[in-house]
Amino acid sequence: MARILMVDDDADFLEVQSRVLTRGGHEVDTAYNGTEALDVLDADAAYDLVILDIMMDQSDEGFTLAHRVRSLLGDDASIMILTGVRRAHDLGFDLDSPSGRKWIGADDFVEKPIAAEDLLERVRRLVEK
Repeated sequence: MARILMVDDDADFLEVQSRVLTRGGHEVDTAYNGTEALDVLDADAAYDLVILDIMMDQSDEGFTLAHRVRSLLGDDASIMILTGVRRAHDLGFDLDSPSGRKWIGADDFVEKPIAAEDLLERVRRLVEK
């Protein structure tokens, strides 16, 4: 079981994915934007994984937040970006190189929508690293 903070401005998506993760045996807290996420992390930074959307209150908020999360939690926690921005804006990101991962600020980058089984498998791999 992992302790996960999931951050997304889409309340319906957040609720569904939180249920998937909870049914998968994980403890899940949620936040609707970067400010709420940082408040949660300031109160209790004991998370194994943080899952972030990119476009929330600001168009690049997830990238900025990923770097803030990394500075707060260090390498003990994993970061997954789960977003539809790549498909919507035809953007490419390189997670295969160390420089690409450093620029993105995340350990994994996943496109929405995601099947429940795929989400659970990716979470398992990230928390077992």
